[in-house]
Amino acid sequence: MRVLSILAALMVTASLAACSSSPASLSPSASAFAATQRAQAITCNEREARALVELFGTRQQNVTTQAPAANARNIRVQYGGLVAPALLARWMAKPTAAPGRNVSSPWPDHIAITAVVFNGSNSCSVSGQLVMLSSAYVANGTDDAKVPVYLQLSRLSGHWLITGYAQGP
Repeated sequence: MRVLSILAALMVTASLAACSSSPASLSPSASAFAATQRAQAITCNEREARALVELFGTRQQNVTTQAPAANARNIRVQYGGLVAPALLARWMAKPTAAPGRNVSSPWPDHIAITAVVFNGSNSCSVSGQLVMLSSAYVANGTDDAKVPVYLQLSRLSGHWLITGYAQGP
């Protein structure tokens, strides 16, 4: 009886080992399929990273840096869930350093993304232009200014969060 149990265990182990798909055992078509799946995963991550930066860009118009005492709570409301906790804490401690509306006009409207570069599975860099608008935009339909922006994103707890932000040339 004990010999049969050992033989059955060995047969199950051998069956499972034969079914494993280590990279070395993949056929050329299976390798191509796996590469396609990885490429699609990167594309999906790029969409998520772009959506995060675009939402962050539209929220900047709701944060005024001119009223720092009252602005710390608003920074948390507008940027919470988009920005990593450490960066959010720095901006809340010094609201004048946070991105947002510096004067009543022009104001930040959105970020037009120009590039997304993946630095690995958990990090990417995004560059773009912060588009500034004013009431003149309504009159003539042109942007008032475009300011270069650079963002560092990290994948934390399964979500992209902004871990760095720089504005200017």
